[in-house]
Amino acid sequence: MSGIYIHIPFCRQKCYYCNFFSVNNLNQKKAVEDAIITELIQRKDFLNNSQIETIYFGGGTPTLMGIESLQHIVDVIHQHYCLSDRPEITIESNPDDLTLPFSKELQKLCNRLSIGIQSFNDEELKSLGRLHDVETAKNAIDNVRLVGFDNISLDLIYGINNCLDGVQKSVETVLAFRPEHLSAYSLTCEPNTILDRLVAQKKRTLASDEAVVEQYQYITETLKNNGYLHYEISNFSLPNHESKHNCNYWNGTPYLGVGPAAHSFINNKRRWNTASIAEYVKDVQDGERFFEQEQLTELMQFEEMVMLRLRTSKGLDISDLKVKFGESTAQKWLMKVKKYLVSGEMIEQNGFYRITEQAFLISDAIIADLV
Repeated sequence: MSGIYIHIPFCRQKCYYCNFFSVNNLNQKKAVEDAIITELIQRKDFLNNSQIETIYFGGGTPTLMGIESLQHIVDVIHQHYCLSDRPEITIESNPDDLTLPFSKELQKLCNRLSIGIQSFNDEELKSLGRLHDVETAKNAIDNVRLVGFDNISLDLIYGINNCLDGVQKSVETVLAFRPEHLSAYSLTCEPNTILDRLVAQKKRTLASDEAVVEQYQYITETLKNNGYLHYEISNFSLPNHESKHNCNYWNGTPYLGVGPAAHSFINNKRRWNTASIAEYVKDVQDGERFFEQEQLTELMQFEEMVMLRLRTSKGLDISDLKVKFGESTAQKWLMKVKKYLVSGEMIEQNGFYRITEQAFLISDAIIADLV
């Protein structure tokens, strides 16, 4: 089984923290739509006719493309790819797009929505550069429920400031709506973002490490106490509502990425499209190469397996490591793991080695040491 990711590179406004590839105008919307469709047809054999079980529209803000364009892309996928009986089709969206009429049309197109809420506090939303307010966010969730969506994911950001009250308010509001899935990300200052410039100019300060830890612990404990599974460092779901598409990434399942800056992976080969709308559109139209690629070495494959599996609550099956990289490599890795088992930052259950929930916040350091 495989997945398809479609990158839609348009936003109304660049959020202060965002370093994903996107532009804040729609001048080339039709050109990008045509190029995506051309690429989908050109690369229909990329996944070797593997059955597609997930389709994910990310960005950017995919809903800015409009229903007709999104439907056109989905129709082309149905025409040229082998789909499972009921593939998970996710579309990322912002609350300000989810009016009742638009939500009704979306419901005919996809069966899962990922909504960029980020906070249920108006001051925090302003500080992030978001265009919507809390009331718009609540109305959006009501609208998608009214039209029949029964699988929605909300995004939250914590670490916006040192105040726990804002996080508590947001989580309480989330629980009142009870989405099937929640992604919670710590605010990070990425290079070349508006936030990066504000911090450099001393116009903005970041939350302290202590505040970030406190907020993360509050989120994890509260969600767990309300029936949510903490199945990946930043992701929570009600039982049987994990994101299938994202799980495929962590499990090393092949996927096709279409659109400017989109990544693909198959047979230990990674490929990424040019992060330029003009170059992408022109090269696709002209039949020129519009991507770069690399074949993963055995070391890179080892590092990727360890990194991705240890992000999940399931962890890494030592038998998988032995089969792919041999007994000797697995034993050397286990020797490095010992100190984390002793410290309690990792545990082993039935051959699966995983980072404990309490140590998830330092998982980057642990993983870096184990690869």
